Amino acid sequence: MPDNSPLDHFRIDSLEPADEDQADLFYWQITLSVPELTVLAQHHQGNESFLALHDGTMTWDIPGSPQLIAVHLTREERAGTFRYASARMPLLPLAEQWLVARGCPAEKIRTPPDSRGAQAADTSTRALEAKLAASPGRYEILDHYTDDTIDHETTVLLHDHHPSAARQPYRLLLEQVDLDAFTYTLREGAFATEDAAQQGLQDRPGPLPGPASATASTLPRPPAAPHRPAGPTP
Repeated sequence: MPDNSPLDHFRIDSLEPADEDQADLFYWQITLSVPELTVLAQHHQGNESFLALHDGTMTWDIPGSPQLIAVHLTREERAGTFRYASARMPLLPLAEQWLVARGCPAEKIRTPPDSRGAQAADTSTRALEAKLAASPGRYEILDHYTDDTIDHETTVLLHDHHPSAARQPYRLLLEQVDLDAFTYTLREGAFATEDAAQQGLQDRPGPLPGPASATASTLPRPPAAPHRPAGPTP
């Protein structure tokens, strides 16, 4: 049975926003955009709902604006109200990451294979998306840009706070959409400085440089054994 409206997934029939500020935010972000909203992933548990949506109205907003919105709803049935929290994100796994940070199980908010949006083109894309979605608190978004008119790609600059990324903490995410195949790829580049990441985005002579692997030449060497003094001479 086809969905009549994205609001059907919100499960807030007969409920009102908990206060005036949330009512205003819900009106401007959701109510006015309903015809252009597409639910990409969702999970419901008890009185809570977690949703990741594509907002097509952002095409006409400031160029480069993020087109994904993460929504966390908490229903208070006895009071007849609901609480609304949201965050606009440039990539779906980052929207899912925000929801995971608010209590949604990571494995429950992944995009289903039969979703209406473009499909991941390869296993590398799916693996990177899963890592991002399941890592709340690890990444800080520094910059992003969504181009849906010419190159059909989204770039995101992150600071990775995980200890394993200490040598190359600046991560550049590049999502590219193939409209003919209706698929997309997501790749990660690793850089030592923010300037290097920005330059890497501008130059892009080939694939983004992946995180450096620990090799014998880069691993710290164990300390040498202490010198043993010579024994007494006969």
